[in-house]
Amino acid sequence: MRKITFLFLAILFAFSASAQTIITQNDKKGVIDDNGNEIIAPSYDEIRYESKKTYDLENNIYLVTVNNKKGVINYDGKLVIEPRYDSIYYDPECIRYLVTENGKKGVVDRDGKTIIEPEYDDIGYRGLVTAFRATISESNSQPDKSTKYKLAGITIMEIIGDGGFDPNNFESKLDKIGLIYWVTKDGKKGAVDENGNIIFTPQFEDIEYEKSNNAYIVTVNKRKGVIDCEGNTIVAPEYDRIDYRERNDAYLVTLNGKKGILDSKGKTIVVPEYDYVDYRERNNTYMTTLNGKRGILDNEGKTIIAPEYDYLDFREGNNAYMAIRNGKKGVLSNEGKAIIALEYDRIDFNENKIYASKNDGEKVAFDKNGNRI
Repeated sequence: MRKITFLFLAILFAFSASAQTIITQNDKKGVIDDNGNEIIAPSYDEIRYESKKTYDLENNIYLVTVNNKKGVINYDGKLVIEPRYDSIYYDPECIRYLVTENGKKGVVDRDGKTIIEPEYDDIGYRGLVTAFRATISESNSQPDKSTKYKLAGITIMEIIGDGGFDPNNFESKLDKIGLIYWVTKDGKKGAVDENGNIIFTPQFEDIEYEKSNNAYIVTVNKRKGVIDCEGNTIVAPEYDRIDYRERNDAYLVTLNGKKGILDSKGKTIVVPEYDYVDYRERNNTYMTTLNGKRGILDNEGKTIIAPEYDYLDFREGNNAYMAIRNGKKGVLSNEGKAIIALEYDRIDFNENKIYASKNDGEKVAFDKNGNRI
């Protein structure tokens, strides 16, 4: 007499009248429905049920194991993936499988079609899915004509007419806007689209997506560069570090410990020769620091004030700088000209007047141009 052991009762689904149960028969596992009908013949060493969407039966699957090789059978008992892989990770959000064979990873779609051959050391997609969300949410969600959204040179979604896209309803639109996968091979990273087409060959040591300007900061030979969403080089990989600054739509770059500025197109604005560079929105300039001394550059990188002051503070109401050097204070114009000599111990700004005083009690009043009153 055959011995049948019921392991557990399957979950009852809200939209299904039947339930399924994993059984063990002669040390092999199979699946039957609640009427005892065979869904999966008891011929597998292990069966594991996978689902995160109990209301959507076509996305509920069984991971099966034979001789330590894993495959997939769908909820109706159809073999989707032959048991040939060392591991299978099922993600119902993108309805695809991350598979591993002989230590290499690939991607198989819901119908068992190989999208990415198992030839990569690692594959991930979540970082770039976030990039899709960011790109779309920053676009007009109610375009009045055909609008295409692109990432990495691929049109990921096209909206025609009044139809808008709700970035908060991302999961339901995922299969329509597509995926891009990070792939790693021999320590190098690249990108592959949802159809298995290579966007960037695995050539970078690292790839970071910068959603603020929809570009990638890449690493080659330990040097950083920037490529745009079309794969074009914006900044050659020759810097130790690159940080995008949204305030002025520019890159703060570091080379051999010195900092500079590149614009969003990769043009050098400030040569990396300073210890620090900071953009000042109030007057659209750059504060520089070199050997502990501060200076000012205009927004094109031209020197306004040479880096020879211990302290500089722009006073917007007077359109001038309070400067300190060797413990003495004075005032420089917005063009860098000394309008009050640096020989005072205290400087006070009051509307259109500037008061300068010394510790010995001397106090002098100047107008905003530095003329004594």
